[in-house]
Amino acid sequence: MTDATSKSAPHDARGVANLLLFFAAEAGVALTNLSLQKLVYFAHGLMVVRHGRPLVDGYFEAWEYGPVHPLLYASFKSAGRGVLTQRAVKRDLRTGVTQVAAPPEDPESRAVVEDVFRALGRQSSTRLVNLSHAKGGPWHEVVNESGTRAGLGLRISDMVIKQRFHRHLISIGAADEREGVAFDEIPPA
Repeated sequence: MTDATSKSAPHDARGVANLLLFFAAEAGVALTNLSLQKLVYFAHGLMVVRHGRPLVDGYFEAWEYGPVHPLLYASFKSAGRGVLTQRAVKRDLRTGVTQVAAPPEDPESRAVVEDVFRALGRQSSTRLVNLSHAKGGPWHEVVNESGTRAGLGLRISDMVIKQRFHRHLISIGAADEREGVAFDEIPPA
């Protein structure tokens, strides 16, 4: 694989999550599954807007408390509302060996993930949920497209992210945050 090809290929979302967990550990910041989901989503959106390519493979869905990457949710759901203390692992289907998912190594991806952590990594889960719900943003567009909340559980495409991600910047600094409220992310029915 050439260097150009490796830069354009999306990364395993679990590896991106592990990079965020590394930055959080270095900074003494505790992350939950909910906050990690939002940080991975914001990093993915920033990569789509900044570099025109997805950061992670797979997709995000519009769940009640914002965008969720189902594979990441499955990787960390056993932690419940608690602080994440383990790294995401993956199993090689050919060998059956389980190992920690490797973080991205290309400079563009690492820079985007680090930028998102610096800007948002110390925010509460509640604040991150509120930011992910920005009016006119990707999550809001998918959930409210039909005029109802029937959009919960639908995929948030990279095209919608590219078109509407800028709305997250508008919501930074918005009021109406309920500190200390803990949420459990539950898949839409």
